[in-house]
Amino acid sequence: MDRSRTFRSKLNVKRGTKLYPIFTKNLHSEVLLDNFIEKDLQSLLKPLNIMYSVFICAKYSIRDNFITSNNFLYNFTGVFTTGLFLCISVYRICSTLSSKRIEYVIFEWNTIFNFMSYSLGLIMNYIINIRFSDKNIQLVVKVQSVLRVLKMNRKDLTCLLVYNWSGVLAINALIVGSIAYMMYIFFPHVDILDVIYFYSTIVFDVNIMYSLFVTNFSRKALCSWINDVLQSGDDSDFYWNRIFNVYLNMLDIYTTLEVVFQYSVRFHYLEIFLNY
Repeated sequence: MDRSRTFRSKLNVKRGTKLYPIFTKNLHSEVLLDNFIEKDLQSLLKPLNIMYSVFICAKYSIRDNFITSNNFLYNFTGVFTTGLFLCISVYRICSTLSSKRIEYVIFEWNTIFNFMSYSLGLIMNYIINIRFSDKNIQLVVKVQSVLRVLKMNRKDLTCLLVYNWSGVLAINALIVGSIAYMMYIFFPHVDILDVIYFYSTIVFDVNIMYSLFVTNFSRKALCSWINDVLQSGDDSDFYWNRIFNVYLNMLDIYTTLEVVFQYSVRFHYLEIFLNY
């Protein structure tokens, strides 16, 4: 027990001086070695980040293999574009209802309720990304740290790579198929704004996929950690300090994941409950 406490105290000092300073407000734009993200992890995150980029709601920016927070212009563009689109949609709904031509549009009362809830969800998604920008970066940095220490390569993570790409393709196929069916039923009374709005709700599914990916990675990393401990014959302080540090990082990954995605997951479950 005393030895574990000694390890924890040493690791806390080391971790505090190395990892956390990069997330302070005065160092947002700095690129340090701790921010380096290897290609294997970038390939795992690529399908999810592509979907976020489509709607200008990326959680971070990776340039030249270094991860940093999004700049003010990017965040402003995403929030402004979404806000403008929602204002136009609300105006169109109000004008349609006042003109008594609701039979010519997709929106009925139940659909209007869905529109309002989805709109709140999209706005909440931007707020969460900006509010927890540091933690989003911290999450990826810690995942990278675990990968590096446990020496997990692309071969070990093939199942996660397949899961991410197949998941993104599957939800895109489902959404696009639903849009095609909707256009077939209501043609020619289909508005492009309805199509864009309906497709934008895919962001909620991508959030769930992202959280599941981190959870699955953590489970796989924990199994690798256990095997490393059981098979290693190294009894040096350096080895146990390193392996205990990995364990603490995995705990922090779970904690950060809960903080960042708790609102998105709760909204998704609430939305499913209200619609079904």
